[in-house]
Amino acid sequence: MRSYSSHIEDLRKALPQNRASITTIGVLHAHDQEYDLVKIILGEGNPKRIFISAGIHGDESAGISAIRALLDNQVFKEFAAKWEMTLLPCVNPTGYEQDTRTNHAGEDLNRLFKSKSPPVEVRLVQKVLDSRFDLVLDLHEDLDSPGLYLYMKGMPATDDGLGRKVIEAMKLFMPVNMEPMIEEVSAAGGLLANLPDPGQMDWWPLAMYAIDSGSRTSLTLETSTDFS
Repeated sequence: MRSYSSHIEDLRKALPQNRASITTIGVLHAHDQEYDLVKIILGEGNPKRIFISAGIHGDESAGISAIRALLDNQVFKEFAAKWEMTLLPCVNPTGYEQDTRTNHAGEDLNRLFKSKSPPVEVRLVQKVLDSRFDLVLDLHEDLDSPGLYLYMKGMPATDDGLGRKVIEAMKLFMPVNMEPMIEEVSAAGGLLANLPDPGQMDWWPLAMYAIDSGSRTSLTLETSTDFS
């Protein structure tokens, strides 16, 4: 079984010594245990702000591995002068340990960002997102897809240039899902940008809460396999 505490300890060891911090944003009580949900900040105070989250679905490990690689390989240094990077390395610790999409209570956390009484994991993410970001990136994994795809919601809604740049960069590492409909949403070259506004939806994923809270652009990346 995976160990969430061991994963977080490994991240602590991988953090650079300067301009980096890891803090506990709240505690989840489940399975007679306490899980510290943590936030990592790199380049605090830089003019541009990006939020990156992973593991909201506990059985999707690719994003969790990506954040680990970002730190282990010091990829963040390329952006260190301009971007303040806020990382939530594993939103769903019980799902991560049990290798389940849902949390310990059987809840799909990425469907509950509009709930009047969201679970603690969602409330803690909401508090971070309330500070607003230039870019929000939520990392997912879809093993049933023949290739990667990307949901994009931004302002203005007609500007999909960033999403296409991300897909072009990712094409170097994995194929793109070229189907015209993905998850019942129209797609063009792996990009799903024709998304409803938050007010038109009965439920919100993390990405829609981010937009409603004032973040400028939100990307949800679905990779087709774990390349860790």
